Amino acid sequence: MQEYKPFRSPIHPIKGSTVAPSTRSPIWNNPDFTINRKPLNFTSWKHEGITHLHHVVQDSKIISFQELIHKFDICNSQYLQYLQLKSTILPKINSTFNTQDQTIIIDEFSKISSSVKLLSMIYTFLNTTDTLIFLPTSKWEQDLSITPNADFWSQICKNNFTHCKIPNLQLIQFKVNHRTHYTGERLHKMGFTTSVQCTYCTQHTTDNYMHAVWHCTPIRQFWIQVTDHLSHILGCHIPLSPQLCILGDISSVQLHNHIKTTLFTALVVVKKTILLNWKTRNQLNITHWKNLLIDQTTIEKMSASINQAYPVSTKLGPHLFKNPPLQMPDLNSTESCNTPRFLFCFVFFFFSLFFPLIYSIIIIIIIYFYLFFYSFFAAVVINIIIITEISTHTSTYKYRLHTYLHSHTHTHIHMCSIYTKIPN
Repeated sequence: MQEYKPFRSPIHPIKGSTVAPSTRSPIWNNPDFTINRKPLNFTSWKHEGITHLHHVVQDSKIISFQELIHKFDICNSQYLQYLQLKSTILPKINSTFNTQDQTIIIDEFSKISSSVKLLSMIYTFLNTTDTLIFLPTSKWEQDLSITPNADFWSQICKNNFTHCKIPNLQLIQFKVNHRTHYTGERLHKMGFTTSVQCTYCTQHTTDNYMHAVWHCTPIRQFWIQVTDHLSHILGCHIPLSPQLCILGDISSVQLHNHIKTTLFTALVVVKKTILLNWKTRNQLNITHWKNLLIDQTTIEKMSASINQAYPVSTKLGPHLFKNPPLQMPDLNSTESCNTPRFLFCFVFFFFSLFFPLIYSIIIIIIIYFYLFFYSFFAAVVINIIIITEISTHTSTYKYRLHTYLHSHTHTHIHMCSIYTKIPN
C-alpha cells in the first residue's frame, strides 16, 4: 500500500523572497535590502524624503549621486552610503522590475484621508476594480456541455447577491460555484479512500463533483421531487436543468423577478439539504427540504415585517405550512393594520426601554414584602416569648405568696386582699 504523506503548504518568508520589487517598495527596514544581514536604515536620507525605490531608481537604474544631491539636498560626505544603497538595490532590479511610478490601487489608496470605514472602502474598491472570474469555468463548461457568452459567468456570480439576501445561503451557493466540497474522487487523490467509485448508488462511476450533486441516483430522485413540487407551487414549469438548479442561472426561465428570487432561494435550500446529507445521500427526503425552507421563510417574513419590506417567499408559505403561523400584515395594502403595527412597535419599544425599570421596581416590592413579613413574624415570636415569660414569672410569684400565707396565718386576711388584686 502506498504510504500517504500529509500535505504541507510551503512557507515563503519575507526575507529573501523571489518577488520582484516595484517602484513603490519601501527602502528602509525592508528585509529584501540588507547589509550584513541588517536592513538598510539611513535616518538622514529618510528625513530628506527618500523612502521608496522610485526616489532612487529611474529606468531600472540607480540615479547618480549628483542627482540625489540636487533633488534631495544630500550631503557630499554621504557618498559611501550611496554606494551601499546602490550595491544593495541594484541586484534586486531585473527585467521584471515594475517601472511604473504609480498604479491604480496605490492612487486610490492614497486618496483615503480618514480611517472611518477603512476596510469597507478597501473591499468596495477591490470588488469594483477586480472583474476577473476565478470560478472553475472550464470544468463547468465541460460537465454541462455549454458554451456560454462573455457575460454568463459574471452574471452567475451576481445572482448570488441579487437574488439572495441570506448570508448563509450566499455562502453555500458561493462554495457550490467554486466546487469546494470534497468528493470521493478528491478524497482518493488525497489518499483517504481506496476507490474513486461512488458508494451511494449502483452506477459504478467516478464520484466526481457533478456526480455528487446531480447524477447520483438518490440525488437525482431528490432533484426530480423538488422541481415537481416547485412547479406546482409557483404555477409554472421548472426544468430539471443543472444549469438552473446547480449554478442558479435564473435567466433560463421566463418568470417575474419576484418569482425568480423565490425560486433561487428555494434551489439554494435544496443544495443546503444535499450538503447536510453529504455522507448519507440515501436519507435525502423532501420533508427535510421543506423544514429548512420553512425556517428560511419564517425568518424572512419576520425580517420583512420589522424592516417594512415585502417578503420574497410569500408565494411558498401557503404550500409549505400545514398549520400556518400568524399572518403578517400585507405591507402593500392600504388596509394594512397600521394601528396594530403601531401598538406592536409601541409595546416593543416600551418593554425594551422600561423593562429594566419595571424589573427593578418588582425586585424592590419583593424585598419590601419579604422584610415586612419577616418583621411581622419576628414581632409575633417576640410577643409570644414575652407573654410566656410574664406568665412564668406570675405563676412563680403566686406560688411564693401562697407559701407565705400559709406560714403567716396571723396576716391571712390582709394578704388575701393583696393577693386578690394581683391580675391573673
